[in-house]
Amino acid sequence: MSREDAKLRKLTLLLALTRGRAGRYQLKGVLGLGEGVIRRGLAALAREGLAEASRTGTEITDRGRREIDRIAKELGLLAISLVDVGEVARNAWGVAAVVEGEATNVIGARDAAVREGCDGCLIATLKGGRIVFPPLWDFNVEEAYPSLAGQLSRLLRDGLIAAVAYANTLYPAVKGAYRAAMFLRKR
Repeated sequence: MSREDAKLRKLTLLLALTRGRAGRYQLKGVLGLGEGVIRRGLAALAREGLAEASRTGTEITDRGRREIDRIAKELGLLAISLVDVGEVARNAWGVAAVVEGEATNVIGARDAAVREGCDGCLIATLKGGRIVFPPLWDFNVEEAYPSLAGQLSRLLRDGLIAAVAYANTLYPAVKGAYRAAMFLRKR
């Protein structure tokens, strides 16, 4: 496994724990990773002080929340966050990865996410203070998807672009958002 893949797995575990205390079996269904990978990953997080394990499950620590930002920066992202994509896709995990970039090839970015196992990927940016999905510059995102637009407005500012990947498990959504964001990132 590459270092990048190891970071993405660690990031996935940490992001899953931001939703609250969770046990190994619960995480297995959420993450799309094997039980052994999850067990070893949770043990490593606990050793590093990034999560606290108990009989009722594992919970992220403040240090673990800071680690999400550190890993994101190491991977070249400005931010990465879980987002609720229920208005767009039912029963899917959504992840927004934010970079400085341009919406030059949104189809290529979407395809990069789909190759990682995502069901889809939306590309969002700001235009005139509004959230837009290029190349659908006139589509009213706030009206069609008010919850998603609100979440994205907290992540974006001028010059930034978000790849919002979604899948039925979290690991492909994290990988897909990352790959799509890297596709769009300014070099």
